[in-house]
Amino acid sequence: DVLERQVPHDGHRVLRQHIANARRRTNPWGYSIGKEHRESARTVDLAVCAIGARMLRRMVLTSEQFGKRK
Repeated sequence: DVLERQVPHDGHRVLRQHIANARRRTNPWGYSIGKEHRESARTVDLAVCAIGARMLRRMVLTSEQFGKRK
């Protein structure tokens, strides 16, 4: 989702701004996101949270335990 720039959200203006502030970075394990530079005042906290929530959702939906729930 992130690589295709398809992070779903409700359009909240602060979340939208944090997503716009985020910069993709390549690392040895793939990709990560971060601020423009360490001292930047343009925060990305909500973007990181949205991506983490999306990753957790995918983990739950693909887990065997989720498929076996009553």
